[in-house]
Amino acid sequence: MFSSLERLQGLTVRDVMTREVLTLRDDQNMAEAAAALAERSVSGAPVVDRLGKCVGMLSAGDFVRYLARRAGTAAKEGAAPAQAARNAPPGEPWLDMEPFCHRVRASMSWGVQTIPADAPLVEAARRMSAAHVHRLPVLDREGRPVGMITSLDVACALLHAVEEAQQAEWAG
Repeated sequence: MFSSLERLQGLTVRDVMTREVLTLRDDQNMAEAAAALAERSVSGAPVVDRLGKCVGMLSAGDFVRYLARRAGTAAKEGAAPAQAARNAPPGEPWLDMEPFCHRVRASMSWGVQTIPADAPLVEAARRMSAAHVHRLPVLDREGRPVGMITSLDVACALLHAVEEAQQAEWAG
């Protein structure tokens, strides 16, 4: 049991992070960002500036907050249903794309929690818990994303350690 716990405590972010990280540009529009997230089946990604440095994070929650703000503004102004609804084929869903023309930088989260690759895995879990976030961009020394660690990555490492300890207990 102790060797599994020691191994778990010895893991670094680099050991469990995803290296193929999707990044979004701060000058992309929201439609492009939504398409990129959907294509990769992820719910959030770091946002980079023109130099490739991480300047924010865009998540599904940011989309929800953005659209809620737009809906609230439209309701206050007494806006009628979007013209797109009238032009949609019968029985087909429609989406008013106008709100998605705005730039990512206008809706992303700016105060992003990040972590270096050589940080202990326990520190990543601590930061995610403290900030109530499910993912941390892993940055190099220049502030560029080199990976992503998620709460699921941490849970998988914990599960593997528990299963390893159980295997050792059953074998011994």
